[in-house]
Amino acid sequence: MKTFVVQFSRLLRVRHWVKNGFVFIPAIFAKALGADTLWGLFLVSLYFCLASSVVYIFNDLIDLDKDRRHPTKQSRPIASGYFTPRAAMVYLFALLLIVGCGSFWLPEIAPIIGAYLVLNIAYTLYLKYLAIVDVAILGIGFVLRVLAGGIYAEVFVSEWLVTIVFLLSTALGFAKRRHDLAVAPEVAMESRNGPTYTLPFLDLAITIMLTITLMAYIIYSLSPVVMERLNSDKIYLTSFFVFLGILRYLLLTIDAKSSGSPVEIIYRDRVLQFIILGWATTFYLLIY
Repeated sequence: MKTFVVQFSRLLRVRHWVKNGFVFIPAIFAKALGADTLWGLFLVSLYFCLASSVVYIFNDLIDLDKDRRHPTKQSRPIASGYFTPRAAMVYLFALLLIVGCGSFWLPEIAPIIGAYLVLNIAYTLYLKYLAIVDVAILGIGFVLRVLAGGIYAEVFVSEWLVTIVFLLSTALGFAKRRHDLAVAPEVAMESRNGPTYTLPFLDLAITIMLTITLMAYIIYSLSPVVMERLNSDKIYLTSFFVFLGILRYLLLTIDAKSSGSPVEIIYRDRVLQFIILGWATTFYLLIY
């Protein structure tokens, strides 16, 4: 039973559900995170968790042959043979049914979930083989999470927030591509259309995107409009943690070897976790 639970959680990519915490960002930045809003946003996050698991299973089914030839992905539940493709299809449709039922409880979020699913199905079938476009799609997925959180919490999602989230998530997308290319270059380059990625390009792209993200965050924190909205002129102090976090992430990501996928780096590195905790604590104390 324990083995099944572990494998089923890996099939759903439960460890990656942390990405759906982005739905809380608009309410946090708008000082609108009350008890009722917190519970509702938790449900929105869970909604995205289930939708993202649908996408993960669909992706694993489509990429089954490639995953079996990949040094790390071959241990995934379907590629390893723990779950048969037929069983995985049953779980996929069951999750899809639950996601569909969720639209009755969260009708205002349903269109965004629908757009997320359509976008990611297109990504899995074709768009992920187009350099740059593939990473942009990943960034849009995170923006959709933020928009969903803003809609539910009934708070304005500023252009600054959308920009910072898109820049940061595309940087993480490039880091994911770097990990795939470093671990299994032959598999990573299969079915690519047009120009393909190289490690030097990805190192440069990650550096550029994270640098622009830092600049955008500093400008955001110094904006008079933001200071007035958050009732604090000290938000710029949180830039210190963003600066440290970006440098730490670059140190862990850009080297001669692959250091792991972005999510795994965050789970594994204690220093990066303390930096994120420091940013969150400082931000909370300044605005709340």
